[in-house]
Amino acid sequence: MPDHLPVFRYPDSWGAPRNPLSHSLTDVSLRWGERVGLPDAPPHGLHAMGRDLNMGAYAGWIHPLTGNTQLLHLSSDFALWITVLDDALERLGPTLKVKERLELADACAEFFAGPPDSVHPVLTDYVRGYRDLKARARDMMPSTRHGLWQDRLHYELTACNRVSLTEEPLAAEEWKGLDFYAKIRPFTPGVLPFMPLLEIADDCFIPRTAWDDPRLRKLEENACLLFGMFNDVASLEKDDTGGPAPNVVLMHQHETDCALPDSIDAVAQWHNTLVDETEQCTAGLLASHREQPSVERYVHSVQHLVAGIANWHLHAPRYGALIRTRAILVPAPGLPATPPR
Repeated sequence: MPDHLPVFRYPDSWGAPRNPLSHSLTDVSLRWGERVGLPDAPPHGLHAMGRDLNMGAYAGWIHPLTGNTQLLHLSSDFALWITVLDDALERLGPTLKVKERLELADACAEFFAGPPDSVHPVLTDYVRGYRDLKARARDMMPSTRHGLWQDRLHYELTACNRVSLTEEPLAAEEWKGLDFYAKIRPFTPGVLPFMPLLEIADDCFIPRTAWDDPRLRKLEENACLLFGMFNDVASLEKDDTGGPAPNVVLMHQHETDCALPDSIDAVAQWHNTLVDETEQCTAGLLASHREQPSVERYVHSVQHLVAGIANWHLHAPRYGALIRTRAILVPAPGLPATPPR
C-alpha cells in the first residue's frame, strides 16, 4: 500500500489561477437556469446542485486568461445546462432497453444539430436553454466562423451523448477492461463540448486544416481522458455500488485485486504517462502548423482547461473535500478557507 498520497502531475505551463472575472457567476447561472426553464435536479433541486457544482468557478478555471466576461457567463451557463442534462440521462439510461437507448441517442443527435421544432419528450425542458446558448455563442464570433464552429460543437455533443447512452452502460453491466475505459472515457465526462468555447475565449479559431489533423482530436480526447481519471478518484463514493462500474480506479482494483490506495496510485501513474504522451502529440501538431498561430493559442487553451478542471475539483463542494484526502495535484494553487462562487 502506498505510504504517500498519489500525485497527479501537469507541466507548470499548463496551470494558471482562476480567472478573477468569474466570481459570482454561479448565482448568475442559476438565475439563467430558472429563466430558460431547466428542470429541478434531484435530490435537492437545481440551486443545491448548482452550488455544489459551482459552475462559475468551473468557467473561471477552464478559461483563466480571457477578458471576455460574456464568454465566461456563457461557459458557466453551459456547464449548468449540460450537467443537468447529463445527470438526467445518466439516471434514465439504465432503465432503457438497448433499442430505446439507441433511439434516444439518435433523438439527441437531431436535437444538438437544431434543435428541431419537435423534440424527444426527455429533451423538452432543455430547448430554450440550448437555443439561447447557441445564439449567444454565434454573436461572439465572426459570421465566417459559424459553420465550422457549429460543426465542431454538434460533433462533440453528439459523440459524448452517444457513448454515454450506448457504451458506458455496458461497463455497469459487467466488468470491462482498461482498454474499454480508455476508448469511452474521453466522451463520457461532458468536457469535450467545451473545446469550441476555448476558441471564443482566447481568440484561437482553428482552421479546417488543423481540425482535420488527427493529432488535434488526439489532444482533445487525451485532455478529456486525463479529466476522467482525476474525476474518478473524486467520484469513488458515488460509483462504488458493489458491482461493475465505469470508474478507472474500481476497474483497476477489480482487475488486479489490489487495495484501493494502490489502484489510485496506479491510475496516477497512468495519468502522468498520458500527460507526457500528450506533450509529444502536441509538439508534432505544432510543428505541422507553425504558420498558424491560432493553433498554438488553442493548444495552450486546452492545456489550461485540463489543469483548470483538476483545480476546480479541489475547490468544488461536489468533490473537493474527498479528493484532497486521496490525491495531490501538482501544480495546484493554495486553497482559500471559503471557496468563492
